[in-house]
Amino acid sequence: VILDDMDSSVTTEMANAHRGSYQPCMADAYGGQFHHDWARNKGFAMLSFTFDPPRTGCYRIEEYHPGSDPNCARYLPRNARLEVETGINSSTMYQINQAERGAQWNEVGLLGFDADIPGKLTMRSSINEQCAEACFWVVDAFRLTWVAAQCPEDPDDQDTLPAQVQEDVSTSQGTPSGGSPAEDDLTDDPLQEQESVLTLRARFDDDAEGDLELALIEHQGTLQQALRVHFGILSLRVTAVSRIDRRRRLHTLMGSGQNFAIRFSSTGVASNQRSGGHQLAHALQAALTGAGASVVVESAVVDWDVRSSAGDSADAHESTEWHATVFIISAGTAMALVIASGWAWCRRMRTKRAEVVGGMATEKAPTGDEENQAATSDNAAGSTGKKTEDVEVASNSTQPPSQVASDGNSSDEGVEGKLDAAVAPAPPVACGAEEHNL
Repeated sequence: VILDDMDSSVTTEMANAHRGSYQPCMADAYGGQFHHDWARNKGFAMLSFTFDPPRTGCYRIEEYHPGSDPNCARYLPRNARLEVETGINSSTMYQINQAERGAQWNEVGLLGFDADIPGKLTMRSSINEQCAEACFWVVDAFRLTWVAAQCPEDPDDQDTLPAQVQEDVSTSQGTPSGGSPAEDDLTDDPLQEQESVLTLRARFDDDAEGDLELALIEHQGTLQQALRVHFGILSLRVTAVSRIDRRRRLHTLMGSGQNFAIRFSSTGVASNQRSGGHQLAHALQAALTGAGASVVVESAVVDWDVRSSAGDSADAHESTEWHATVFIISAGTAMALVIASGWAWCRRMRTKRAEVVGGMATEKAPTGDEENQAATSDNAAGSTGKKTEDVEVASNSTQPPSQVASDGNSSDEGVEGKLDAAVAPAPPVACGAEEHNL
């Protein structure tokens, strides 16, 4: 059970106690806040907590105070006074060194409580407080954990309590006085690891926006430490942070609360399993604020030892996401193959078309060469005939050389003209000319 100085449901009396404002101490205070006396009214400042034992038995009492920062620890007393009342006319006094081991749970002692009698823890200031500098009386939080049916008679036997607890659990056949079967679950084997789920509803504060899921993942370590300290668990590890309603947009505006499932595994008995609701939300809020996160925690509930319902739901959700991813990748691959096949087919068709066109060009090329060769032969024959005629004209002429040459030229021109006339195509005959001839 956690007793926090900021929880009005467990604080019963208060005098000359003020909320903290010194940042080096607020940075690691439980829930981000504590009470102090402004180093005044020594012997007259006090704050009391009421404790309703969930079952009769021996409880380990632990105290939490700020001070991991030396700038805070130097103002805290080495001999803070704690009075614990376990029944009518039954009380025990303790001294706590708050100058050391700050920002963690420190064991004070073992005391027996009766489930039918409320207990009371009171911190008081003293004129005899000892500090490195001016003493600030400080009250932050207490944790009480049921450890056995009875406390050992000799306080030096406290180291054997874990073995006694296991023996008491294994040999117990019924419900201890004031207990219940649900409460007996708290005494399970502390070394057994269990899976649990924190359902957290959160949003960004008024000056921030973005991906809220990513912000929580970035502060996963802060959530992990806050859960471990709040529930008093030996070992706790956050394994997953996921949004429950994934249809919501990733870009989250202020004021839009969203639900998140934060899965964690833990080892050791949770001494404060029933401390949920506003106490847990307050502790998580303080831890996130101290880490600089602009996140507002609206509610927080833990389902302990989840093995089927939430686990199967989360696994089914992860499986659905996996199948969706595989489908998208497969569809993309198939589309790429179709595009590649179409491109290859088009390229093959173009290649075939080019081959057909090239073959047609090759078949036409020899016909043209033969026509050219025939024309060349005709020209050669004409040239030979022309030369023969020239020789004959030259041999038969009886005119002078000049006239012969002249006549020869005329003959040549005549012969060439005849050849040209024979070779040249006949001009088209006009329709008028044909009628005239008729």
